[in-house]
Amino acid sequence: PPMPGAIGDCYERALAGDNEKNVAISEMDLVRRIGKPHSEVYELALSRKVGDASNFDSSVLMVGDALETDIIGGKASAVESLWVVTDGIHSEAVEAAGGYENGGPEEILKGFNEKK
Repeated sequence: PPMPGAIGDCYERALAGDNEKNVAISEMDLVRRIGKPHSEVYELALSRKVGDASNFDSSVLMVGDALETDIIGGKASAVESLWVVTDGIHSEAVEAAGGYENGGPEEILKGFNEKK
């Protein structure tokens, strides 16, 4: 499956290549990313809940199945996170690593953290 941001990356390359005037434009200025794991999506959600994204309480919880986007994004935005393993995108890997009852999630997390 395409990784998060792949479409944005394509647009950045295409738009930077279309710069006919050769103006110095950073590729990062051409596409605004607001999806997970980027902090803007968390700031938007928190501002709707508490009115100020910098002033939220512990009642906020990021629930997600993707380590790369949901859990990393929640952590980077100082939001508690809950990783769904039983039927999420990592469920087959969890089963292959021993299943939920036999340490599968821990093995997936260990491998994920070793890659980082």
